[in-house]
Amino acid sequence: MGVHDLPPRIVAAQPRAHSTTRFSYRAGVDASRRELVLKALSQTGGNRAAAAKVLGIQRTYLLKLMKALGID
Repeated sequence: MGVHDLPPRIVAAQPRAHSTTRFSYRAGVDASRRELVLKALSQTGGNRAAAAKVLGIQRTYLLKLMKALGID
Protein backbone atom coordinates (compact mmCIF):
# COMPACT_ATOMS: atom_id res chain seq x y z
CA MET A 1 0.00 0.00 0.00
CA GLY A 2 1.33 3.42 -0.87
CA VAL A 3 0.39 7.06 -1.18
CA HIS A 4 -1.30 6.25 -4.50
CA ASP A 5 -3.87 4.23 -2.50
CA LEU A 6 -5.05 7.31 -0.58
CA PRO A 7 -8.12 9.26 -1.63
CA PRO A 8 -7.28 12.02 -4.14
CA ARG A 9 -8.31 14.78 -1.69
CA ILE A 10 -5.59 13.64 0.72
CA VAL A 11 -2.88 13.19 -1.90
CA ALA A 12 -3.64 16.55 -3.50
CA ALA A 13 -3.62 18.45 -0.20
CA GLN A 14 -0.96 21.12 -0.02
CA PRO A 15 0.59 22.49 3.15
CA ARG A 16 -0.47 25.99 4.05
CA ALA A 17 1.75 28.77 2.78
CA HIS A 18 4.23 30.33 5.19
CA SER A 19 5.07 33.99 5.47
CA THR A 20 8.59 33.47 4.12
CA THR A 21 9.82 31.88 0.92
CA ARG A 22 13.11 30.80 2.49
CA PHE A 23 13.49 27.37 4.00
CA SER A 24 12.74 27.58 7.66
CA TYR A 25 12.71 25.33 10.68
CA ARG A 26 8.92 25.50 10.76
CA ALA A 27 8.63 24.52 7.09
CA GLY A 28 10.97 21.58 7.63
CA VAL A 29 9.08 20.37 10.68
CA ASP A 30 5.75 20.72 8.90
CA ALA A 31 7.05 18.80 5.88
CA SER A 32 8.26 15.98 8.12
CA ARG A 33 5.00 15.85 10.06
CA ARG A 34 3.02 15.88 6.82
CA GLU A 35 5.05 12.96 5.46
CA LEU A 36 4.54 10.96 8.67
CA VAL A 37 0.79 11.58 8.68
CA LEU A 38 0.45 10.63 5.01
CA LYS A 39 2.44 7.43 5.56
CA ALA A 40 0.28 6.48 8.54
CA LEU A 41 -2.89 7.17 6.55
CA SER A 42 -1.53 5.10 3.69
CA GLN A 43 -0.69 2.18 5.99
CA THR A 44 -4.18 2.24 7.48
CA GLY A 45 -6.11 2.67 4.25
CA GLY A 46 -7.12 6.20 5.20
CA ASN A 47 -8.53 5.18 8.59
CA ARG A 48 -7.82 8.20 10.78
CA ALA A 49 -8.34 6.45 14.12
CA ALA A 50 -5.95 3.67 13.12
CA ALA A 51 -3.44 6.20 11.75
CA ALA A 52 -3.50 8.05 15.07
CA LYS A 53 -2.83 4.78 16.87
CA VAL A 54 0.10 4.00 14.53
CA LEU A 55 1.53 7.45 15.26
CA GLY A 56 0.94 7.12 19.00
CA ILE A 57 -1.24 10.23 19.20
CA GLN A 58 -4.87 10.95 20.01
CA ARG A 59 -7.30 10.90 17.08
CA THR A 60 -8.44 14.43 17.91
CA TYR A 61 -4.84 15.68 17.75
CA LEU A 62 -4.37 13.92 14.41
CA LEU A 63 -7.43 15.72 13.04
CA LYS A 64 -6.07 19.10 14.22
CA LEU A 65 -2.67 18.27 12.77
CA MET A 66 -4.19 17.26 9.44
CA LYS A 67 -6.11 20.52 9.29
CA ALA A 68 -3.01 22.57 10.15
CA LEU A 69 -1.02 20.76 7.46
CA GLY A 70 -3.75 21.09 4.85
CA ILE A 71 -4.52 17.38 4.73
CA ASP A 72 -8.19 17.63 5.69
